Amino acid sequence: MKNKIIAMALVVLSGNAYAHYQVENVKTTTRIFSFELVHKYLNGHESHQNTCRKTYTNNKLESCTLNYKVTSGGNNKVIKTGFVDLRGDGSFDQELMNATTHYNALRVAEAHGVDLTQLVEIPREDITSLTGGNNRYTVDTSSAGRVCDANSPTTCRDYADSGYTNNTLDFTTMKDLQVACEFTSKDISVKTSLSEDNLYLYNGATNQKILSYNYDVDNVSVDCVNWLSTAISKDVTLKYEVLDKTVTDGDTQLTCKLFGNNTGTTSPSSSTNKMTIQGFSTKDENFKIPEAFLGFYVSSPSGSAQTSVSFDCNFPLSTEIK
Repeated sequence: MKNKIIAMALVVLSGNAYAHYQVENVKTTTRIFSFELVHKYLNGHESHQNTCRKTYTNNKLESCTLNYKVTSGGNNKVIKTGFVDLRGDGSFDQELMNATTHYNALRVAEAHGVDLTQLVEIPREDITSLTGGNNRYTVDTSSAGRVCDANSPTTCRDYADSGYTNNTLDFTTMKDLQVACEFTSKDISVKTSLSEDNLYLYNGATNQKILSYNYDVDNVSVDCVNWLSTAISKDVTLKYEVLDKTVTDGDTQLTCKLFGNNTGTTSPSSSTNKMTIQGFSTKDENFKIPEAFLGFYVSSPSGSAQTSVSFDCNFPLSTEIK
């Protein structure tokens, strides 16, 4: 079993507007920490001037943007800066310049298909750059525009407005976002061939064969990423999803079982180990799978005189991290 994701947090935050953006679809995986900034129209901010407004008798719009910056608190690490080009394909410049307020200009852009939503991503490779941070991220938003005189192209006017609020996103209390983990392991898979007399030697539960091989020599690799600043400990519990199964070859049926000892009198126990991941760091640790022994017997002999059969008993592992 490879790269089975067993802990991925998905949290949607609503009702909190940050610098005219609302944070939604916050996700942590072992590869990336991301959230979307979704623009909202706030009460009390309808009066912001349109920074892309007409200035001359004959106007040409050179640029019209909504700018944003996301900064990590505590270390002032700039996570992402960018802008939304409100001009789109440039076909509605006149509408943008005619807008009476900045919000109206944004509404014009959205009506023409401009998406104001922005995706902020922090890849695994950059996690150490967050060291010194305090799990808070500040979002600053501003608008800007450049309008030129179409009759005198070198005559231009730049406008900017930083009157938006800026707010801080605090991820400290979001327990589900702290750690993301995945594990890689191989399930127990034993191929068994029986032929001639063996088809009857192991016939029935009272004649089951228990193999001497102890499967706890195999390991599970658990890979975790802690996206917050403080160390976090997790309990990793390993167990088998099923302890018995039936497989067939032709019309011969074989029953396979897992036991906790080589006499077949106990069941395998689950195993729990503690794993500590330091703040803003990754950790890959190996754990032994629970001790188990495989037993099998022919539960339904061939009715067509089969003389050779082959079986594959597969026992998947489950991993729980809390």
